[in-house]
Amino acid sequence: LRKNIENFNFIVTIIIWERILTALHRVSLKLQATNTELSPSVRLLSAAHGELQHLRNSWDRVLLSANATSATWGVEPTFTEKRLRSNKKSHDELSSDCRLTDPMQAFKVNVFYKLVDVAINQLAL
Repeated sequence: LRKNIENFNFIVTIIIWERILTALHRVSLKLQATNTELSPSVRLLSAAHGELQHLRNSWDRVLLSANATSATWGVEPTFTEKRLRSNKKSHDELSSDCRLTDPMQAFKVNVFYKLVDVAINQLAL
């Protein structure tokens, strides 16, 4: 467990979740109140949606926060590399699969964008 927690990928994921949950916390509290009015709730939902849209475009800030946290925890700020699976190719295949070989880009596309996009889409429903 300690080995998995002392991982830069884990730290970045925690920072992402903290930002998403902070954006949604005020809306959640307002919607759970017994005397909820529709107009302020819609404005809060719109503001939370805007915050999540802004978060999607602020990968560099998330990375800076994760670097600061990893320095505090004593974790090396490098993403773990995973071995890429090989795919069989047909003899008539023109181009090969375009894969992300940089671990930071792979994490950004496969984790960061997916988490934020799911939060944005669920909020829009």
